Amino acid sequence: MILYTMVPYESIFYEDTQPSGNVRTIDVDGAMVIVEEMSSSEYRVVRLISSNPRHYLESRFAPGTVIYTKPQL
Repeated sequence: MILYTMVPYESIFYEDTQPSGNVRTIDVDGAMVIVEEMSSSEYRVVRLISSNPRHYLESRFAPGTVIYTKPQL
C-alpha cells in the first residue's frame, strides 16, 4: 500500500514508531533533534526538526545515529 500524504509517518503508524525510552528535544548546532536517552551521555536520534535543508544531508542527524555528550552533573 502506498500513502500519498503530508501526515507524518508517526501519526499513521503510531505503535511501531514510538521510542521506548526517555525522549527529549535537544539543540545540536542550531538543529532541533528529538532524541531517545540511552545513558547519561548517549542519545539516539529519533527525528530531526529543522528548516535548513543542509541539516537533512548531514549523517550525524540521521535517525538511529548515536550522539555522545558530556555527562550531566
